[in-house]
Amino acid sequence: MAQVAKARLEMADDIYRFFAEGLEPAAARAQVDKFYRPIFDCRWSREEDHFGHVLLDRGEIAGFVGAFFVQRPLGGVERRFCNLTTWKVREQNRNESILLILPFLRLKDCTVTGRTAARGIFAIHQKLGFSLLDDRAIIVPTLLGRRAAAGVEVCGGDPLIWKLPEPELRLVQDHAPYRCRPVLLQKGGRSLLVMLTLAQKFRVTVACVQYLSDVGLFLELLPQLKEEVSRSLGAPFLWIEKRLLGGAGIPFSYDYRSPFVHLYKSSELEPGAIDNLYTEMVVFNTLENRFY
Repeated sequence: MAQVAKARLEMADDIYRFFAEGLEPAAARAQVDKFYRPIFDCRWSREEDHFGHVLLDRGEIAGFVGAFFVQRPLGGVERRFCNLTTWKVREQNRNESILLILPFLRLKDCTVTGRTAARGIFAIHQKLGFSLLDDRAIIVPTLLGRRAAAGVEVCGGDPLIWKLPEPELRLVQDHAPYRCRPVLLQKGGRSLLVMLTLAQKFRVTVACVQYLSDVGLFLELLPQLKEEVSRSLGAPFLWIEKRLLGGAGIPFSYDYRSPFVHLYKSSELEPGAIDNLYTEMVVFNTLENRFY
């Protein structure tokens, strides 16, 4: 029977070779550099000494699931998160795939998420204790409904001069190495921080809202945000997962049901409190499917 071990940094090269099996050299390098090396390069605040788990069959790597671990303040409390990613198992060991997930199910005081699971295997994840995080998004055209409110300032330049509170400054700094754009809007002494990534969907660029600091202010300043996204980022659409809106609707928008589902397991947090920062959604700049 295969055994499970922690995937430590010194195992990275062996894991890369495992992922490259069956691929042409150029394709292997591209896959490793885009989807696997970033797991081991990630240096977010973490207590864990590993980057996921490997399945070992007679001493050889036969499977791997990566994990982005982070400790971050949320609601005034330091929380632990684990986002699972890049699950691969050799065909002859598929019946032992579940062994790779079991250690994550035993984590205490930790919210575990899986962001790009195919809808067809959702029932399997439910049996493991996962619940639905989200499977719907709101698509908002940025060229419609752009009558902006007066007195709104869109901050530009270096985010380090925006005088953000420490928790939000940390979010911006942690995500600076990735293609995650911060946008800060201010009105009447109130501030709204939105973190966006750009991806392709329906053959156009969409700006994906991965984090927003204030739902009410987001809805109020949405016209100004649309204008900024259209003008500065060249994106004709905003993409917002429904749970981030707390049940609010948006005029001139479309509901979208994804073929992929976001999953979570947590004894502490409800879906609306879980954003997409510190996940594969940002690291791999993905929208729904990691190999999109």
